[in-house]
Amino acid sequence: MSHPPSFHRRRWVTAAELAAIAVIGLLYVAFIFSSSASDTALNLDNLDSTQRMISLEHERLAGTILPVEIGLKRYGQVPAWNPYLAGGTPLINNAFNYFFNPFQSAPVLLLGGVQGSKVSVIVTLLIAGYSAWALAKALGLGAVARVTIGALYMLSGGLVGKFAGGHFQLGLSLAWPPLVLAGLYWTLKTNDRRAPVLMAAAFALLFFAGNIYYTLHTLVSCTVIAAPFLVGRADGRWRLRGDRLRRLAAGGGLALGLSAVQFLPVWITRDYVIHQADPLLDARYEMPQALVNFIYPWEQWSVFRLYMVVDYAYIGPTVFLFIAGLAVTLFTSLAPARHHRRTAWTAFGLALLFTIWGAGQTPFLEYLYRSVPLLAEFRFTGRAHAIAALWWIVLGGVALDVLWHGVRGWLRVDAAFNALDRRRTLRALLLGAVPWALLLLYSLADTAGRRALTLYNNSLFWLLEGLRYRAFQDAALGLWLILTAAVALDTLLLVPALALRWRNLALPSAALRAAGVRLLRLLLLVLALTAIGDAMRVNSRLFHFDLPAGSFARLYPFIRGLDTDTPIPAVMEPFSPSAFDTYYNELRNWGLNEGWVPNTLPDATAEGRPPFNPPPGWAIVSNEYGGASYQLSRAFVEDRPSVVHQCIILYPVERLMTDGCDLERQPGLMLYELTDSPPYAFIVEREVLLAESDSLLRANVYPVAAVAHGQDVIRLRAEPPGSGDYVLVVAEANYPGWQAFVDGAPTGHFSAGRAIAIPLREGPHTYTLRFQPPGLATGLLVSLASVVAAGFYLWDGRTNRRAAAANSEAGG
Repeated sequence: MSHPPSFHRRRWVTAAELAAIAVIGLLYVAFIFSSSASDTALNLDNLDSTQRMISLEHERLAGTILPVEIGLKRYGQVPAWNPYLAGGTPLINNAFNYFFNPFQSAPVLLLGGVQGSKVSVIVTLLIAGYSAWALAKALGLGAVARVTIGALYMLSGGLVGKFAGGHFQLGLSLAWPPLVLAGLYWTLKTNDRRAPVLMAAAFALLFFAGNIYYTLHTLVSCTVIAAPFLVGRADGRWRLRGDRLRRLAAGGGLALGLSAVQFLPVWITRDYVIHQADPLLDARYEMPQALVNFIYPWEQWSVFRLYMVVDYAYIGPTVFLFIAGLAVTLFTSLAPARHHRRTAWTAFGLALLFTIWGAGQTPFLEYLYRSVPLLAEFRFTGRAHAIAALWWIVLGGVALDVLWHGVRGWLRVDAAFNALDRRRTLRALLLGAVPWALLLLYSLADTAGRRALTLYNNSLFWLLEGLRYRAFQDAALGLWLILTAAVALDTLLLVPALALRWRNLALPSAALRAAGVRLLRLLLLVLALTAIGDAMRVNSRLFHFDLPAGSFARLYPFIRGLDTDTPIPAVMEPFSPSAFDTYYNELRNWGLNEGWVPNTLPDATAEGRPPFNPPPGWAIVSNEYGGASYQLSRAFVEDRPSVVHQCIILYPVERLMTDGCDLERQPGLMLYELTDSPPYAFIVEREVLLAESDSLLRANVYPVAAVAHGQDVIRLRAEPPGSGDYVLVVAEANYPGWQAFVDGAPTGHFSAGRAIAIPLREGPHTYTLRFQPPGLATGLLVSLASVVAAGFYLWDGRTNRRAAAANSEAGG
């Protein structure tokens, strides 16, 4: 099938736009990962494996799928239970799990937590840029507006604030809402069956990103957008648009079906989640602070006396300058077209809605949070600012598009010039990008490489040495200057070019008007580049990379060497930015969670007694992460009988101390064994367990030595020590999905506080615990069926299009 020339031109324009977003995104990545300690060199030192993303919560949250990496690489399977966190926690029945999103989980699974999470951040930023570009295209905006919207959303503080604040999954989630909304617009505006499938796939990827927070904000946006499309006026009456409703229902059904593999396991166990709510909106902002959040750099946030970088949403003042320009056009001949007005009002309404939501200070919102328990769990209202930033950027992009095309009508230049101007502008930008790219490649080479590239010509070498970029900030500035100069030079050549193209052109008026259009567009282009450069410069500074000085991994070999009977020793650690290490050493980080705690099945402990929560056998005290952390870790061990096993002094020279360790005067780590903690698995009388669980000590229970701990399977060999009623207790959270067996036959079990208890039978037996995630099998079948249904839906639509085309040709 042959395509008209316009089709191929559109493809080249699209390729150029996507390439522009990629270049901006990679420059941004270079800003982020270049070392601030050597900002005079083109380096990416922070991509080195020794440099970790330093944020108190990054490794805690990004580590959610590390048990899957460990399972695949060490045991050859994907586990469903995470035995390395708290008292054990589910992997599949976990809304923080991003395993099912391959774009964001594959880097971590392939490269590990440290390097993989960096690559995942890079991939997410690029996806965010392309998603916002797709939204702008669905809105019918022009090329300059599309690239500007894509770039600004990719660079916005809403994304990097989440990553820099350590809220990894929140950052991953923000890549997908614009793509969901793009699919929604295409679904409502076209009959193309690919649109509902795109919307459904994007929504599933949003849900799979490991945090359901932004699904709520996306659904609210979808509702506001879809409502006016579903009614239309015909024959003087308002009618429901059934065709659009059917396409929307098809997309919504596919979205739910594709998400089922994770949605159903999470939904089925929703009553077994302990997650703190905030019905009183204690974490809300002042409205003035919410409004200036979009134009106030992070370094100056101290004036607010608020330090939650995770709610940061800087996009820069230039966006609002464009919006102000749009407001002015309403009173001039540049007034926007109907589709621009509709898009602008929708974007403005949603931007205002989410800005007010982020502040959390309206009576209606406060009423909703008090009245709806599930909504109250979305407790940090400031996170809505990331979606507000998206809609402010879209509104700014609409303004740019209106001004870009409006100046042609204002100066009365015909449509033929507009097509010529678009081609010349794109050509000028591409021609400007070529020498910049060559100079950047030259600058990236070492001295020997640069001499070779100049063919050992000293004059050329020293000329280029004066021009080469010595930091990525210089490269970005050079790109903006070269692009601006290229378009400016082309503008100077425009008048003679027009005279040669149209010899009968009434000069000078028509040619000068055309040059005036180009000059005004050049000004708009400079403003767009300024907005992009400002966001890139300001927001890239949020990231911090380093090697955690007080990593507790130094002590893990001692624990493994001393605790040889426990399959997964549990250790209480101070909250630190180096949580990956416990995973890779296959220890249990007893005091850590992902922001929620799995609730167990009903507890059989006697009413009024404290629930049994099996304590760890080991504890680490460190003064490396602040006085509060040190005092809490000290208090934990001082409240329990303990023995010091090791002490490591960190400064000035790291060394192992055998005596005289004093963390009051020296920075260091101390390893304690909690001598009274019961073992991982033990036998105890049922009556003692249920009535006196708080008195259980290592000395008054019977340990189980034969313990085999595998992926989702725990096998124990045990027998009662006497003729009484004994139970076998295993220190795993008794979450729905655990099944117990004795010699391969199913048997009952119950909750003893947070632990699993299995009634013992007389004589020696093999007891097995196996975890099977509730809802996974059904969810997987539904998702697979939805993939098949989507394929048939697309195939049927293609068949119908071919039949319609054949009938049209036959009729002709």
